[in-house]
Amino acid sequence: NGGTLALPATALIYIVNTRVAIPVEYLSAYGAIAFLPFSLKPIFAFVSEFAPRREVLLALLLALSGVSIAATSLIPSGGIFWCFFLALLRGLTSAWPEFLLGVSLLDEAQQESTSFENTAARFQSEAATSRNIGSLVAYIVVLVLLVDQQLDGAQSQLNDTVANMIMLGTGALNLMGAVFAWAYRVGAEETYTRLESEDIALPPGDDLTQLKVGNHYNALLVVFLQLSILVFALKQPFTDATSSLAWGLALMLLLLGLLICVGASHQQWTAPHRVGIFLVLKHAMPTPSYLMSSFVYGIFQTTPVLFQLLSLFDMSATTLASWSYGNFLTHFTANRLWRVVVGTTIAYAVASLLNLVVVGVSHEGFHSSLLFFFVGGLCFVTTFFSELYFLPSTVLATTSVVCQSPSSNTTLAGSKGSSSQSRMRYGALVSCIDFGGQIGSWLTVPLVAALRIRRENGFTNIDNFVTVAALMSTIPLLVIPLVRKS
Repeated sequence: NGGTLALPATALIYIVNTRVAIPVEYLSAYGAIAFLPFSLKPIFAFVSEFAPRREVLLALLLALSGVSIAATSLIPSGGIFWCFFLALLRGLTSAWPEFLLGVSLLDEAQQESTSFENTAARFQSEAATSRNIGSLVAYIVVLVLLVDQQLDGAQSQLNDTVANMIMLGTGALNLMGAVFAWAYRVGAEETYTRLESEDIALPPGDDLTQLKVGNHYNALLVVFLQLSILVFALKQPFTDATSSLAWGLALMLLLLGLLICVGASHQQWTAPHRVGIFLVLKHAMPTPSYLMSSFVYGIFQTTPVLFQLLSLFDMSATTLASWSYGNFLTHFTANRLWRVVVGTTIAYAVASLLNLVVVGVSHEGFHSSLLFFFVGGLCFVTTFFSELYFLPSTVLATTSVVCQSPSSNTTLAGSKGSSSQSRMRYGALVSCIDFGGQIGSWLTVPLVAALRIRRENGFTNIDNFVTVAALMSTIPLLVIPLVRKS
């Protein structure tokens, strides 16, 4: 999974910034569209319940992912629509398998005899480390390919031939992964007996059916919120393709669905809802990641080997961060996770200010090799703390899925009905992270436009954007009591 996500990264950056040349002010919108499917995990949870076998669904999605990645190599120059469309399709066929694998981890964690919170945190950090190692190997493969191209006397810049080769190779790798998943029944659902449904004693008036219906409405609430933000943000292209009346009608229907879900689920609101609100707020801040990625790409565009080495540094930092979290911070999960959230958020805000140094150093006229070591070292630190900032959110979402009756402390994890409950809740809470990220991406668009940051003017004022984003990343700490109470 990590390998197939990371392998085409450099080629995608080339396609987005050089072949298609998406305007800078739309880069965050592109990111929001590409990661929109990651916010639809409640829908994945609902639809997956109808799949007869989880491993078959996983294999099918991996095969479709391979086709969509390979098709990206066919995007023509200036093909902005196809760039956005295939980004959405790649996201869909990547987010769904990731969700299915996360559900498998959740099922396993609920059957362990040790603390569910600590076990879930350990599983998530181990999964992240494994995924990052796969990405690390993928970056090494691309680096070897670029070095080989340069030794053969080919042009030093990344070109269409190399980019297409990488995309087609990644597509083929995903198809092989689909065959592997089918043959070895990856993600197959097992039958658990640790806690049977007849062992659950519910208070009068509480039943699994009622809770399940409430959770479905909660999941739809996240989806309607996401779609409402998306339709509102895409007003101009939506009205250009249809009409202002159609746009207004679509927005009204989504808001109506939103109100229905709020009314249907408000009586079921418990601690996980506070966690969900916090996760949305935490990740709803503008982020400089896509902008800085394009900025650094512009610096090393003529030396793709150095740019790929930078990607290798970044993935090494991400791998080290996930390993460090799993070995040193998981024991804080049970009742002190909020302290980890506060500490990693502050560290991330401070570390992200190092991007100011990256911008400053790039204007000093250093030789490309010296500039590489400066930028590489600074990016390593910022990426390390960025991963540490993200991991507690995933752990918090996972450890909040154990179903409880709203009127009691009765744990409902283990039965068939409550297993479905946990998956739906897991999908909703993880989607809150991605939903917040979508809001942050959309907030980035007008901020970049207001600061007049353009590729043509050398990303002027990008330092101001980095400063604003770093300061805003600490705002969610004002609502940290939501997590402490949960």
